[in-house]
Amino acid sequence: MAVYTPVSPDDAAAFLTRFNVGTLKNLTPISEGVENTNYFLDTEQKRYVLTLFEKRTDPNDLPYYLGLKEWLAARGAPCPLPVRDKNGEYLHK
Repeated sequence: MAVYTPVSPDDAAAFLTRFNVGTLKNLTPISEGVENTNYFLDTEQKRYVLTLFEKRTDPNDLPYYLGLKEWLAARGAPCPLPVRDKNGEYLHK
Protein backbone atom coordinates (compact mmCIF):
# COMPACT_ATOMS: atom_id res chain seq x y z
CA MET A 1 0.00 0.00 0.00
CA ALA A 2 1.42 3.39 -0.97
CA VAL A 3 -0.22 5.43 1.78
CA TYR A 4 2.65 6.66 3.91
CA THR A 5 1.00 9.54 5.75
CA PRO A 6 -2.34 8.89 7.44
CA VAL A 7 -5.01 11.57 7.09
CA SER A 8 -8.10 11.45 9.28
CA PRO A 9 -11.51 12.48 7.95
CA ASP A 10 -11.53 15.34 10.49
CA ASP A 11 -8.15 16.61 9.24
CA ALA A 12 -9.28 16.35 5.62
CA ALA A 13 -12.54 18.18 6.36
CA ALA A 14 -10.65 20.99 8.11
CA PHE A 15 -8.19 21.21 5.19
CA LEU A 16 -11.02 21.48 2.65
CA THR A 17 -12.34 24.65 4.31
CA ARG A 18 -9.45 26.45 2.56
CA PHE A 19 -11.04 25.63 -0.83
CA ASN A 20 -14.31 26.26 -2.64
CA VAL A 21 -14.93 22.57 -3.28
CA GLY A 22 -17.69 21.75 -0.80
CA THR A 23 -17.65 19.65 2.34
CA LEU A 24 -16.09 16.24 2.74
CA LYS A 25 -18.41 13.29 2.23
CA ASN A 26 -15.84 10.48 1.97
CA LEU A 27 -12.07 10.00 2.28
CA THR A 28 -10.55 6.90 0.67
CA PRO A 29 -6.84 6.00 0.60
CA ILE A 30 -5.49 5.10 -2.84
CA SER A 31 -3.24 2.06 -2.60
CA GLU A 32 -1.65 2.43 -6.05
CA GLY A 33 1.53 4.40 -6.48
CA VAL A 34 4.97 4.20 -4.97
CA GLU A 35 6.22 7.68 -4.11
CA ASN A 36 3.45 9.90 -2.69
CA THR A 37 0.41 9.46 -0.47
CA ASN A 38 -2.89 9.86 -2.33
CA TYR A 39 -6.51 9.94 -1.21
CA PHE A 40 -9.81 10.30 -3.01
CA LEU A 41 -11.71 13.21 -1.46
CA ASP A 42 -15.40 13.08 -2.28
CA THR A 43 -17.45 16.22 -1.70
CA GLU A 44 -21.05 16.97 -2.64
CA GLN A 45 -19.61 18.70 -5.74
CA LYS A 46 -17.25 16.06 -7.16
CA ARG A 47 -14.32 13.74 -6.52
CA TYR A 48 -10.82 15.13 -5.99
CA VAL A 49 -7.44 13.56 -5.37
CA LEU A 50 -5.36 14.78 -2.44
CA THR A 51 -1.64 14.18 -3.01
CA LEU A 52 0.84 14.44 -0.17
CA PHE A 53 4.31 14.78 -1.61
CA GLU A 54 6.60 12.69 0.53
CA LYS A 55 10.26 13.13 1.46
CA ARG A 56 11.64 11.92 -1.87
CA THR A 57 10.14 14.93 -3.66
CA ASP A 58 12.16 18.15 -3.65
CA PRO A 59 9.79 20.88 -2.43
CA ASN A 60 11.56 23.41 -4.68
CA ASP A 61 10.37 21.45 -7.73
CA LEU A 62 6.68 21.54 -6.80
CA PRO A 63 5.74 25.05 -8.02
CA TYR A 64 7.08 24.23 -11.49
CA TYR A 65 5.49 20.77 -11.50
CA LEU A 66 2.05 22.03 -10.45
CA GLY A 67 2.26 25.08 -12.69
CA LEU A 68 3.03 22.84 -15.66
CA LYS A 69 0.04 20.61 -14.84
CA GLU A 70 -2.20 23.66 -14.64
CA TRP A 71 -0.84 24.98 -17.95
CA LEU A 72 -1.30 21.61 -19.69
CA ALA A 73 -4.83 21.07 -18.32
CA ALA A 74 -5.85 24.57 -19.46
CA ARG A 75 -4.82 23.59 -22.98
CA GLY A 76 -6.77 20.35 -23.03
CA ALA A 77 -4.04 17.88 -22.15
CA PRO A 78 -5.38 14.86 -20.27
CA CYS A 79 -3.80 15.58 -16.90
CA PRO A 80 -5.16 16.53 -13.48
CA LEU A 81 -5.78 20.20 -12.79
CA PRO A 82 -4.32 21.39 -9.48
CA VAL A 83 -6.99 23.05 -7.36
CA ARG A 84 -6.16 26.47 -5.98
CA ASP A 85 -7.42 27.48 -2.55
CA LYS A 86 -9.45 30.60 -1.75
CA ASN A 87 -6.20 32.62 -1.78
CA GLY A 88 -5.03 31.28 -5.14
CA GLU A 89 -2.45 28.88 -3.67
CA TYR A 90 -2.14 25.20 -4.49
CA LEU A 91 0.67 24.16 -2.15
CA HIS A 92 0.21 23.66 1.59
CA LYS A 93 2.23 22.16 4.42
